[in-house]
Amino acid sequence: PDGHLAWYHTRLTPVIRNGEVQAVTLISADITQQVEVTEGLRKSEERFRSVINSSPVVFFAVDQDGVFTQSEGKGLEALGLKPNEVVGQSVFDLYRDFPEVIDANRRALAGESLTVTINVAGRIYETWHSPLLDEKGEISGATGVSLDVTERKTAQDALQESEEKYRQLVEQSTEGVLIHQDGLIVYLNQAAVKIIGGDQIESFIGQPCLPYFHPEEHKRVHEISQRVAETNKAEHIDDIR
Repeated sequence: PDGHLAWYHTRLTPVIRNGEVQAVTLISADITQQVEVTEGLRKSEERFRSVINSSPVVFFAVDQDGVFTQSEGKGLEALGLKPNEVVGQSVFDLYRDFPEVIDANRRALAGESLTVTINVAGRIYETWHSPLLDEKGEISGATGVSLDVTERKTAQDALQESEEKYRQLVEQSTEGVLIHQDGLIVYLNQAAVKIIGGDQIESFIGQPCLPYFHPEEHKRVHEISQRVAETNKAEHIDDIR
């Protein structure tokens, strides 16, 4: 009546008398909720497959013996594998040359949830492992999701290397370098320590920086610092005391 679509499971049974069909009995059961749940699960699975097949991830599952029961995701391409190609093979045999992979899967099959970052065939994967439990709460296998983070890790390493080179240049510079935040010193190199007049860098960290300038320069230093912070543009000053 309200326009809502309902689903029924119907069984028709003939009623036979004297060898002839006299009537037909009809028994129907409302299975609308069951159909809706099944359809919801189907759509959810479709969305899940759409995500893993378009993202650089690998979703896998193994049974309690470590044998692959599922292996899907776009991330398989970088490994030269097709979806479910490794199903039926043991993770312990397939990755025998990768002790970190073996260890992570053993721990997951022992009931531990963990995250590891591993280099496999030149690609770097961040993998989340979780034990898989059956209806009795007992471990029946393990699942994992691996995200290809090769590009991100490469960029991080390059940035770290660049920062290290810059830090070495600053520390070895003969020009004084002092960095403050809200007027407090957070960094200075050895050259700055000598200019200020001191021995240990650590003794200056956390100290106000203005006292190390001439009192008549305090207002000017404050104004310059404010301007640099607001415009995010460096200023070069030669005649400050």
